[in-house]
Amino acid sequence: MTNTNDLQSLLKRIEKATARLEDLAAKRSETTKPDEPSKASTEASVDVEDSKAALEYERAIKPLVEHFVSCSAKIGGLVSDQAQFVQQLYTAQHDFVRLAGTCKQPSPSQLPTLLGAQQSAIQSACALKDANRPSEYFDNLSAVAEGVAAFGWVAVAPTPVPF
Repeated sequence: MTNTNDLQSLLKRIEKATARLEDLAAKRSETTKPDEPSKASTEASVDVEDSKAALEYERAIKPLVEHFVSCSAKIGGLVSDQAQFVQQLYTAQHDFVRLAGTCKQPSPSQLPTLLGAQQSAIQSACALKDANRPSEYFDNLSAVAEGVAAFGWVAVAPTPVPF
């Protein structure tokens, strides 16, 4: 029952973070210069056409995440629960990459807010592992909890290579 409550709580946090991202994007659009695209045209381009980086990210990562979640669901239990956090992490990061294609680089003070949903999913995956040390799947939970840190690549500065 607590897993359901945790998932519901996490979903609410992700929704709040998404709302904050949308607010930041709207504020950015409202402060555009006359020679920059309007808020309406920027939003239309985000909805209709993703940036090349977002499309490539989705093409490269989405099938892997879907396969992982599918295999984890077959195992069930804690493994499946943790896989849902990975799914949420992928979704949050994909949204971040999409947003990055429409905005300037955020200031260091804005970055934690923009990465909030991703950080929350990472923390949840790690907390699930920590709370279930006696589980027969502890090694699996540990591998995933240690691996999700790789999603932190978006916060690396300077960018290792241009896209």
